[in-house]
Amino acid sequence: MLINEFSAKIIIVGSGPAGSATALALNSLAPELARETIVLEKATHPRVKLCGGGITPYADEVLADLGVRLNIPGFPVDVVRFTAHGVSSEIRIRNLLRIVRREEFDAALAAEVRARGVDLHEGEPVTAIERVEDGVRLTTPAGTYRAQVVVAADGATSMVRQKLVSTVGASRISRLIEVLTPEPDAAALPGFRDAMAVFDYSPVTQGVQGYYWDFPSIKAGQPTMNRGLFDSRVVTAAPRAPLRQIFAEALRARGRRLEAYELQGHPERWFHPDNPFSAPHVLLVGEAAGVEPLAGEGISAALDYGLVAAPAIVAAFDRGDFSFNDYRRRVLTSRVGFQLLWKSRAARVIYRLRHPFIWKTGIRFVALVLTVLVRLADRPEPPGSIRLQEYTDDRNHPPTGYRGSRSGHSAGSL
Repeated sequence: MLINEFSAKIIIVGSGPAGSATALALNSLAPELARETIVLEKATHPRVKLCGGGITPYADEVLADLGVRLNIPGFPVDVVRFTAHGVSSEIRIRNLLRIVRREEFDAALAAEVRARGVDLHEGEPVTAIERVEDGVRLTTPAGTYRAQVVVAADGATSMVRQKLVSTVGASRISRLIEVLTPEPDAAALPGFRDAMAVFDYSPVTQGVQGYYWDFPSIKAGQPTMNRGLFDSRVVTAAPRAPLRQIFAEALRARGRRLEAYELQGHPERWFHPDNPFSAPHVLLVGEAAGVEPLAGEGISAALDYGLVAAPAIVAAFDRGDFSFNDYRRRVLTSRVGFQLLWKSRAARVIYRLRHPFIWKTGIRFVALVLTVLVRLADRPEPPGSIRLQEYTDDRNHPPTGYRGSRSGHSAGSL
């Protein structure tokens, strides 16, 4: 049986935000290296990706640094409500963030990667990986690949990380569960009427190291509420909370029955400065390296890892040194490293606090502090934003998805 053999200087495993951002940053820094880069994606875009879908100002800043402007549907959020045990406080700033569908966001990024000439192979899961002289060999159903550098952008359960880097910190996994609830009477819900996202920290007193969320979103042109429960598990010695039971109670309090919807769950690897970040010929980015456990918002950090990984790769080829011994320093001293460090430290302190009085008191204070820190008044309307009044016109015209294939390098409508 003839086995196809491919070679590249760089192979990126995964085309989510971290993998795509690494490819885009490489294309900006060293187009000649980007032309010898292959991105391997196990699925085909647009593929299902569980996520709250919040695009923060930080994520927009990184996208701007990458020279990317994604024109995809999104629901702009003007109000963020923090609540715990009946006490609430709010941040009210127009275009504070926006909620997108991750399958559309990731597909648009992948389309941008292709549009800039980087080779993206979809529908090719990596089935085996091993070290060889001067690099790494990977196997997919299409054949074998050799590369001098492999970027692990394959998520929380990264195969590359497990096989080539380290299993240290394997237990640093957050848990998230969610449902999507269609909302035909969207105008009656604060999420849609007031463009509001809700973070409810009441479950912390039940042992959840995180929050319940209600995010307004759009799915196939229809108003849909993204409802979920995030448990960071950053205090690893604490007992595991019964997430399904607590989530069912939270939904019931909002007039929804868990049994009526498809429950979905997924892990996130959380950041710790002691996590492994590299090995000879291998770099970790995104959830393979770790994202922040305070809010579990992984998109921003995943994108920003790409802006750290790309210069490290270029430097490795310039020096002919693929040890990546300096990558940890690069991560920890970067913008993304600063964000991850303070948020992980804050999470380890905050989620040890379980008394309702502490959370009621803290909730009154948090919105004021965040409003001062954010300072985002009069943010421009993000591309693709759809507000409630537009649903009536658009609900029968769902957005067209990205279509791509391994053989083609073109993107469909977004």
